[in-house]
Amino acid sequence: MRTRLRRVLFGVLLAALIPFSVAAGQGQPRAVIEQFHSVLLGVMQEASSLGFQGRYDRLAPAIEESFNLPLMAQWIVWPQWKKLDEDQRNLLVDAFSRMTIATYAARFDDYSGQRFEVLAEEETKREDVLVKSRIIKSNGEPVLLNYLMHPDGGGWRIIDIHLKGKFSELATRKADYGSVLRREGFDILLRKIDQKIEKLAKE
Repeated sequence: MRTRLRRVLFGVLLAALIPFSVAAGQGQPRAVIEQFHSVLLGVMQEASSLGFQGRYDRLAPAIEESFNLPLMAQWIVWPQWKKLDEDQRNLLVDAFSRMTIATYAARFDDYSGQRFEVLAEEETKREDVLVKSRIIKSNGEPVLLNYLMHPDGGGWRIIDIHLKGKFSELATRKADYGSVLRREGFDILLRKIDQKIEKLAKE
């Protein structure tokens, strides 16, 4: 256990020395997740001193490099995406990106000895790869975090997360965002995303 923890902490130090875009953009699926976890763990360890905005600023470049946010935003409102003009698409990608970063900044707001472990890579029926990992809570309880990754520009980026190995984060967003867009329209969707981000910042 101590050996694993030392390796994770070494990764945090390494992340501070190597630009995240280099580490993530050129890595294989497992390496991308390990690097992302290193940054996430570092933010957790400094969560109190950083505050929400500090965590947001620290996580933003890591999430933007590790996640294919434009593709994810497109998927959550499909097929309505086809009806949006270019400006609307850009606004939606921006709002979804900010929402994703804010969610992580609010969710990982403390540290009490947790650690991450990458378990395995598994090819899917398509060209994607599922990276199986878990976070070990301070009480020793493991929680599965599986990342669905898609090839992108010679590297790999996250397009979905399966919490506890089965609950798709993207499917949840699709149910929420897609229904609002259909029933209430584009402007209301953006407003609700902004309201959610403001709420997360205050929690």
